Amino acid sequence: MSPRGSLAALRFARGWSAPPGPSVPAGLVEGVETVRLPGVDGEVRALRVAPRGGAPHPGWVLLHGITVLGLEHPSLLRFARALAGAGNHVLVPEIRAWTRLELSPAQAQRVVCGSLEFLATDPRITPGGVGVAGFSFGGPQALAAAGDPAGGPHLRKVLAWGSYARFRSALGFSFSGELQPTHGSDRGAPLTTIHPDPYARWIAGANLLPLVQGFGSLDATASALRTLSRLWGKSAIDAYSSDSDPVRIQLREGLPPGERELFDVFAPPAGRIPDPAAGAEMCELLARTASRHHPLLDPVPSLPPLGVPVHLVHGRQDVLIPWTETTRLEALIRPRAPKVHATVTGLFAHSAGETGLSRRAQLVEGGRLFQAVRKVLAFR
Repeated sequence: MSPRGSLAALRFARGWSAPPGPSVPAGLVEGVETVRLPGVDGEVRALRVAPRGGAPHPGWVLLHGITVLGLEHPSLLRFARALAGAGNHVLVPEIRAWTRLELSPAQAQRVVCGSLEFLATDPRITPGGVGVAGFSFGGPQALAAAGDPAGGPHLRKVLAWGSYARFRSALGFSFSGELQPTHGSDRGAPLTTIHPDPYARWIAGANLLPLVQGFGSLDATASALRTLSRLWGKSAIDAYSSDSDPVRIQLREGLPPGERELFDVFAPPAGRIPDPAAGAEMCELLARTASRHHPLLDPVPSLPPLGVPVHLVHGRQDVLIPWTETTRLEALIRPRAPKVHATVTGLFAHSAGETGLSRRAQLVEGGRLFQAVRKVLAFR
């Protein structure tokens, strides 16, 4: 492993460990600007974080997930600053549709590929291409960029963090909480049923219910689910707490009587998992609808051979997209990429750190994550 990777990983760890806050760490320059990206109509807001002055630096494009916070998401900002502190120039384009909680994978793919070309041709970037890192829903879109003729030529490596292998299986977990068997390399955790974060099924329902055929208009339920998703994203409600039930009840009562049972499939009272039979049926319906209208939601199974290294990281405590999705993703990617590195760590849930570990476990998991970050940052 190159010294550049080891030193960069140490600097990344120092930046990640710094207390989060609004101020920009010393030695970095940060700002939001509007840019024009190749292949994208109009201007795009983008966050830049980079070392102050000096020679050209390796470049990274970071993709946020589907969230109303967009560029202001605390975990994204923390990662961008840590990456810049490790000696990289970071560009985070805003995917406007995702901040509106719309799926729109085709629009996202244009922004990703345009960002790769834009950053790779910046004179402040080390020649040879840039990396792309996608978080959550952005992970598969980062991988798709590697196989896209518009983005692939400018790419040196891909990082997918907390992402999914197949839309159908990730959505199935959101309804059932079941960790499906996987043939990936990490088998350290027992397969079990856990309480899933409902955000993924709320987002899926908000976007896909209006497209379902044969059931009449389901727009009212979709709108209610979008409201729940927006409140959750702004931390105005806790989906796991009974404190959120008054909001659910109010939204349910505002629906036509024929849609209230449907709403219950997506948003039962806090602490409950949807009825298994109804949840499985709804998952199948939404997955088929997504396949018809948004095939890019499932880009991984149809990817061409990839010419760049792929790095996969997932938090074992993730209850939004389970860690088994990354081990499944590793199995899908390995036959078509020159190098694939997958790491499942107990240090993280979906986007936040896990604090319930013993000191010994933190050291072990910290070492595992350090090795993963070292490989990611070792540009050769």
